[in-house]
Amino acid sequence: MSGRQTAGHRRDVLAVDRAQLTSALFISWFVYSVIIFLVLLTPFVLSGKTIERITPKCAWRVRYHKPCPACGLTTGFRLISAGQFRRAEALNRYSLPLYTLFLLNEIILLGVLGGKIAHRYARRPQCQQS
Repeated sequence: MSGRQTAGHRRDVLAVDRAQLTSALFISWFVYSVIIFLVLLTPFVLSGKTIERITPKCAWRVRYHKPCPACGLTTGFRLISAGQFRRAEALNRYSLPLYTLFLLNEIILLGVLGGKIAHRYARRPQCQQS
């Protein structure tokens, strides 16, 4: 094989790898987004007592008797869902920014999926009427 053929072959392999990487990243993002959606939906579906019962105790707090940076996020998310923003921020100062990022992620996901669906239907040939 000449140098040109090898370089061309490498470009083809990289193009396939980029396509596979893009697809893998999209699938991973989609799966995480579904999990995030379920996290955001939970306070609207389950009671606070049920959420407290099913969530595990913080391993850091159990082991070191100190709160970790994530302590209070579950309750904070529940309070944000109920519109109690100040109480949520008092529990964990990161709860409101993280909740906002999660919401933004879901909005972006809806936009991307909507665009993909619209693109798919736009490519279909239109039926001709007689």
